[in-house]
Amino acid sequence: MIIDKKYFFGFLVLAAGLLLAGCNLDKKEDQEPKSPEKPVMAEQTVLEESPLPETDQEPEEEKEPQKPARKAAPKVKGIYITGPVAGHEKMEDLIGLVETTELNAVVIDVKNDDGQVTYKMKSPTIEEIGSGVGYVKDMEGLVKRLKEKNIYVIGRVVAFKDPILAEKKPELSLKTKKGKIFR
Repeated sequence: MIIDKKYFFGFLVLAAGLLLAGCNLDKKEDQEPKSPEKPVMAEQTVLEESPLPETDQEPEEEKEPQKPARKAAPKVKGIYITGPVAGHEKMEDLIGLVETTELNAVVIDVKNDDGQVTYKMKSPTIEEIGSGVGYVKDMEGLVKRLKEKNIYVIGRVVAFKDPILAEKKPELSLKTKKGKIFR
């Protein structure tokens, strides 16, 4: 594998959540979802088998069960940060920028276009092919610090472009019809 499973699935869940949140960005926050109109029913003829007891009260109309109000997803406004910058002292400036502006998220490279994993992930495959470059010395600490400041953290993982893996383990690469590595 290219990425440690516990981080991959965490990033996958986070990305899916943000994708769903992004689908609601165009909706106004104060706008309630429209409920579908009730279908018009034709009148039904009821055969009387036994008379109903007479009461002074009018029969209550049946109410449709109410769905709980859906909370509006927060608008995500973020900045993209490369691995080298995330591991540099300038990261503190960027955290300050997010805290003092309308920004609320950062997208950090976990695996970039060159196939480099931006921190020393404990994964046999990454160690074997040498793709862990370690720009970010303490990824767990960085993520924890960002979460403490209520900053959304999005991990960017380039999935279908990995020249390092393709060269070191061609058996895991996509191939052309002639069997050569697809580039």
